[in-house]
Amino acid sequence: MSSFVLEGVFGSSNSCEMAYKQKTGEMFVGIGRIVKRVRIRSSSASILSLQTEEKIVSLSVDGDLLLALDSAGRVYLHSLVYDTEIGRMLVAGCLSAIVKDEKVFLGYRGYLQEWVVEPTGFCTFKKTKTVTGHRENITMMKSTEDGILTSSPDSLLRLYPMEGPKSVSLFKSKSAALSAKKIGREVVSVWENGEITRLVEIAGEWTVQVRKFTMLNLLSADISTFGDMAVVVDTSHNVLLFSTLSEKPEPTHKIFLSEDITQATFIEDDEWIVLAGQGSVVWEWKTGTLLANEQDSSTQRVAKEVSGQVITGTEKGEVFLWDRLSGSCIQKIKPHTSPVVEIIPLPRGFISVSSGGDAKVHKISGEVTKHLSTEVQITCADGDDELLAVAGPGRVEIYDTKRSKQILYAEIDLPLALRLKGTSVLMASISGLTLLTPDNVSSIEGQEPFVLADISATKHGVQVSCLGESGMVYTFTEDMEEVSDYRALPKYANGMGQTVPLDMKHLPDGSLVVTYTRTRPDRYTDARTTLYASLFYGGYEVDRWIVLERSQKETGKVFTATSAFGVSIGVCTFSGALLFSDRSKGFKPTALWQKETPQELEALIKKGDALSGLVGAVKLQNVRIAQLALNQGDALVLGKYFPEHLASSLFPLLLALIGEGVVEKPLSLLKELLVRVPAPPMLRRQLSLLLGPVFSLSVETTGSIDALLTFPHLSKS
Repeated sequence: MSSFVLEGVFGSSNSCEMAYKQKTGEMFVGIGRIVKRVRIRSSSASILSLQTEEKIVSLSVDGDLLLALDSAGRVYLHSLVYDTEIGRMLVAGCLSAIVKDEKVFLGYRGYLQEWVVEPTGFCTFKKTKTVTGHRENITMMKSTEDGILTSSPDSLLRLYPMEGPKSVSLFKSKSAALSAKKIGREVVSVWENGEITRLVEIAGEWTVQVRKFTMLNLLSADISTFGDMAVVVDTSHNVLLFSTLSEKPEPTHKIFLSEDITQATFIEDDEWIVLAGQGSVVWEWKTGTLLANEQDSSTQRVAKEVSGQVITGTEKGEVFLWDRLSGSCIQKIKPHTSPVVEIIPLPRGFISVSSGGDAKVHKISGEVTKHLSTEVQITCADGDDELLAVAGPGRVEIYDTKRSKQILYAEIDLPLALRLKGTSVLMASISGLTLLTPDNVSSIEGQEPFVLADISATKHGVQVSCLGESGMVYTFTEDMEEVSDYRALPKYANGMGQTVPLDMKHLPDGSLVVTYTRTRPDRYTDARTTLYASLFYGGYEVDRWIVLERSQKETGKVFTATSAFGVSIGVCTFSGALLFSDRSKGFKPTALWQKETPQELEALIKKGDALSGLVGAVKLQNVRIAQLALNQGDALVLGKYFPEHLASSLFPLLLALIGEGVVEKPLSLLKELLVRVPAPPMLRRQLSLLLGPVFSLSVETTGSIDALLTFPHLSKS
């Protein structure tokens, strides 16, 4: 079993199923076969250990339980407290399922079935009830305070009151309901044919109070917390917001982003609407603002870590800036019209290079400051503050980036990798290695044609590794002297045709990561292509793990990022940039071993050592102990003397406290700490999102003048 586990995802796949937990403000997003846990206001995210066998088509959350339904009809029950799968079962033909009161409810051929986890079994379920009512398979299922609302293509909306063998019929339309919500004695529903109804219970009978015809065919819908609004996505992929209190057919708000939008969900007390399809975006409908725009972020081709951010480039020429810790999108720009093939880190920004021959110099914010146009169809590039080297089929060029002028070029064959060394360029091509200097060109032939290569700086110096078409890896020094060779992939005669190498990359410790796809027979389809990553050290394979079970036309580009585990390994795929960490070299930040227990830290704080208590709270990632340390100590003193190397781990705790309403002391500590430590890229936005509701509440309760006196830092916004 591999020691590598999925740590983060930058970007989204082409399907995003969501479930929202109102009490905690957490959003659970199904990305392919995994689930991402997101808190948008605090910009924090994590990956659950749950991995389904097929693509996730539905998610439901209730209390500390998460239910996932995949496209094959498998139902998965997962504990959010322990991040552990409780059990799974296969129900052929199941189209909808939810979890409620620690029970699983699912639709099976028109029946509503109730299942519970067997107390004496191991990950097994027991059916306890079958409820009749629908004539066709249930497609919509929504939990209410006192029951479950269901609908199917039989055009009926029914309510199961959690008792009895049969559900109650509420309303019949001419299509299936997409969403429904029960608020007290009222039920609001939205139907596929664009109909919006509001029903009220009078003397035990359900009567139509409002019936609105929008004259639209709908793909999806959601209803607000109090049932006064409905957001819908029509078949033209417009997103429309309707009032459910009147029969006016016109929407109150409307937006069109792209033809990929297929789902809309209310979150954060209906202030925001999450739109999903090819990635997700948050729509602040009152102001028309878009937040955390991850649209079209799935086809990642290349990625690099730059100044605490992960910069990725896509097939469409777009560049995304991601917060390293939270996985949230900071900025999205489109500097190119052709695929991005390289991201080059700079001390104060980065360079994005496209296959069409364009190179753009960016600030760390993503703003383009310079444009270089080359005469090469670029396949690889490298550079620094002064020079840029680009190479493509038949040609390599070196540019002075400050003057935007070509200073050197040479004719070559097909390049695989290059590295800039001062004013020289070391290249690996399909035929061998070449060193290009202003005065000379020297080269050596390889033992066989190469298909992949990497030239990287490690703790042992610059290392060069080339993968031959036979599956052998040949290593060289930066002086082009061959050091060793070893087998990385099977020989061609033993199935090299079924194994396709994608990319290779050295890690800082000198080890080598190779990504490749392998095709093997599948009992459901003719063949299944799986994306693997292998780790080699000293010529031996020391680890191997599955990156994607079902691979598409992935680039498989490898990148590295720093984390609590040391160095994490990222792989670019059509499901986003996936980041893996080696759990054998560390633990998750929430489980780091410490000498002090929480009880010992509390005793330490009560004795007056608030600083040591806060340091311990950061190492344990314990919000409660951090709050105790702030209450007992002086926030300004804590901010002045808190260790700088732990500051990045302190920020999430302070943001969590602010999100819980503890505002003054965390802000005072932040103000003092940021005098010594640079602010993370996402901090300003996180504070704005967290403090907005607090400030609005203060305005409503004590007036704007008192609010500004209480929160003077918001006076400029």
